[in-house]
Amino acid sequence: SPGNNARFNIVTDLLDATGMEPERVYSAFSTADGIARIGGPILAGGLIAWLGAINALWFDAATFAVSAVLIAVLVPATSRAASAAKSFVGDIKDGWEYLRQREILIHFFTLIVLVNMSAVPLAAVVIPKIARDFYDSSRAGGVMLAADGVGVIIGGILFGMIGRRLTPWRSMFFALFLLSVSALTLAGLLPIVVSVGALVVTGLGFGIMVPNNQTIYRRITEQQYRGRLLGLRDAVVGISAPLMVVLAGVLFDVMPMRGVILVLACINIFALGWFVTRSSFQVLNEPDLSSAEPAPQT
Repeated sequence: SPGNNARFNIVTDLLDATGMEPERVYSAFSTADGIARIGGPILAGGLIAWLGAINALWFDAATFAVSAVLIAVLVPATSRAASAAKSFVGDIKDGWEYLRQREILIHFFTLIVLVNMSAVPLAAVVIPKIARDFYDSSRAGGVMLAADGVGVIIGGILFGMIGRRLTPWRSMFFALFLLSVSALTLAGLLPIVVSVGALVVTGLGFGIMVPNNQTIYRRITEQQYRGRLLGLRDAVVGISAPLMVVLAGVLFDVMPMRGVILVLACINIFALGWFVTRSSFQVLNEPDLSSAEPAPQT
């Protein structure tokens, strides 16, 4: 989490300094991550077969060292305005107060948490369960997960090309719509080709949503609070998503497979409906909300 938080803030600070289009930069950032998530396991398998598991871990450690050197040598250091010195607890209180006074941030983070409550169990429990019990094939599970990864890459590239024209609100709507449709399709337990197609659509939704979320977050949060609020978001997701994984496993013992998938689909549908009907999300298309006056609490 500290590494992910730092990488996002480095990219965001560099955007502030260079004036580049955030949609394209965050799209490249997200797409690179998606490519690594597909290529990494393949490379790991080859390295284990060639060098053995222990030596593959040494290779993995070396890649972190190379990454650190590349950042130190090639990435310029960014600066931030000095803030009043406070204790660690004081900084946390300031971040909490900043969040509490901004309705759009609370709603935006809630939306992210809802989506992750559906997404994490899908990859961790549902897809392996479908592959084993319905398609009776571990290969099917691998293909389904790969299809999701391919969709993420394609979605990220598409967002980089047309994200600015779609606007943040439309991009979010489109992504949530794709996630809802794909989950409902997957619940049909149709032939493997259809399920693979549904997971490509799932990946498309996340490929659009992730860089769009990063673009929105940069615009609605002041620079000095970005790290603290990202940490809070990761903590909430880190608690809620694993709990949903456990719940999904329990539900598979008491419900048919289709019913469990429909429960996750309903979370996506609820998130979509809430996003469309909540007027506070309409402000996402405004030019800059990071320094706006706090909205009244409702």
